[in-house]
Amino acid sequence: MMFKCIVVTVSLLLLVISAKSRIKITNNGYTEVVVAIDPDIKHVEGEPLIDKIKQLFTSGSAALLTATRNRSYFKEITILVPKSWPKKSNRSIASYEVFSQADVRIQRANPLEGDRPYTLQPYPCENPGRYIHLTPNYLRQLKDKSTEKFGDPGMIEKYEKLFTGQLMSDDDCSIGRTIVHEWAHLRYGIFDEYAEITRLETFPAFYRDPQSEEILPNACANEKLVGKRWNAVTKQDCGNSPSILPSKDCIFVVDKNQNDKVTSSIASYHFLPNARTFCDDTDEYRHNRHAPNRHNRMCNGRSTWNVITSHEDFKNTNLPNDILNTEPNFKIVYEDEATISLVLDTSGSMES
Repeated sequence: MMFKCIVVTVSLLLLVISAKSRIKITNNGYTEVVVAIDPDIKHVEGEPLIDKIKQLFTSGSAALLTATRNRSYFKEITILVPKSWPKKSNRSIASYEVFSQADVRIQRANPLEGDRPYTLQPYPCENPGRYIHLTPNYLRQLKDKSTEKFGDPGMIEKYEKLFTGQLMSDDDCSIGRTIVHEWAHLRYGIFDEYAEITRLETFPAFYRDPQSEEILPNACANEKLVGKRWNAVTKQDCGNSPSILPSKDCIFVVDKNQNDKVTSSIASYHFLPNARTFCDDTDEYRHNRHAPNRHNRMCNGRSTWNVITSHEDFKNTNLPNDILNTEPNFKIVYEDEATISLVLDTSGSMES
């Protein structure tokens, strides 16, 4: 019987065999970090975002070195752009990078989070997140000197929007610390150390300290936080009783102008002007294990620094080092299609 076959050539997106991130760290520097722009974002809108991505991670690299106490920084960032964009000679074809597996994804805002940066974390403590989500609108509003405000702590109505995911006006919050805050979720598996306005019954804005009996905001900080209690429903002051818990509708509005001594935690109010590191188990940056936030619940009261330094990136490796240049190297690649051939046997030889 004559053997007949048909060779069919098809195009398909290059697939990644494993969903596990390829991020590596060598000599304190992270490489193979992939930042991908959604294929639905057109070239005319997306091209200006590339400089914003570079700005974000350049600022973030220096902030990461400080936050991890000289243990890590961003050495190399790969920016993946859609294959539909016009080709440029200084941009290569992706070798393994695809949008669906990127570590940081630039996408449109979703109704729940709005333009607020967030990290998808479906796994337990110490496990890496899926990806960091940033929107084009967030990136467009980054300032030239690495300052951006997605939440003005000194303005009550705008502060409320910080928790509801709506876009904020500019303030002095370092964008570098914002990406470090999200990176700690993605890479090290820590969680937020603050109240969640959409889940105040589970993660309330205030709690009673079991030792001092004092009413405190749900946060981790190395100094007592200065701010006001504000009812998000009635738009009125909640009072300042030292012994009576405010109603569940009250939130804590931290005053960014009166908390200069607060240096931790980046997992809490990272937008405060001098916030630069994480709470730990020392007296200087003492972790608040009593605060009823998501991190304490998910990580059984462990400090964020304890979780971070337990990560394989820092287990007897990547010890503190004097890094003089933290500016990342950026590589831009196009998401491409791979061509494969499928051989179909039509001879009937397989029937027996």
